[in-house]
Amino acid sequence: MPQPPQHKAAAVRRKLARMTKRRDFVRATNSPVCVKTPAFVMQAACNNLPQSRFGFTASAKVGGAVVRNRCKRRLREVVRLHLAQMALPGTDYVLIARQATASYPFQALVRDALKGMEKCAKSLSQQ
Repeated sequence: MPQPPQHKAAAVRRKLARMTKRRDFVRATNSPVCVKTPAFVMQAACNNLPQSRFGFTASAKVGGAVVRNRCKRRLREVVRLHLAQMALPGTDYVLIARQATASYPFQALVRDALKGMEKCAKSLSQQ
């Protein structure tokens, strides 16, 4: 019996490790590693786990529920496509959406995220 074809996207796509506990977000917030861009704020902290994790948040200042969810979806997609591969193992990253996240061009969002990841890595290596 022939096997069903395997899709490349299904084989490559793996589940993104996410932060869900408030204490993890608070620990990353208290970390001195913080990169600010016009569209988001990226914070990083060591987590003493074998994998890196990502957390996404958007306060009510960003907008209503629809806008906040859109911002978080956009940030998750940037991480999934570009940042997950270059994240340092054993590090928690928190991306905090700003009002500009919803309307910021996606390529500019990616560019800022890559620069932010480099700055976080440099700051973490100095600690």
